[in-house]
Amino acid sequence: MLYIDHPVSPGTYKLHPGHEDFTSSPDGTTWPAHPLELWPPRGSLSLREWRISGDISRDAAGHLYVTWDTQTSGGDIGWLSCSADGGRHWSSPVRVTPDHGNAMHNVEVAGEARGSPT
Repeated sequence: MLYIDHPVSPGTYKLHPGHEDFTSSPDGTTWPAHPLELWPPRGSLSLREWRISGDISRDAAGHLYVTWDTQTSGGDIGWLSCSADGGRHWSSPVRVTPDHGNAMHNVEVAGEARGSPT
């Protein structure tokens, strides 16, 4: 499961910029106490763009692919990372948006043949 984790201030419930987290369950009822935060040094997910960020897919070989969109001082950036071991380890993210503007990027992924994200 890929989800957005926005920290919340206790008492005020104010949301703060967050990150994508990945977790998995062997049976759908037991979940790890600490999900894996995906690449926080690459930037955070702003509160304004939370609704367009994050996608997960699996290809025919079982490789997982995730995308997300971060906002940094250098602009809005879309990322892709993959895992060949069920999400225990992830590749270094690859930037998938070529520009350096501030436009929001809706990045999605779909697994195809073995080892081939689209």
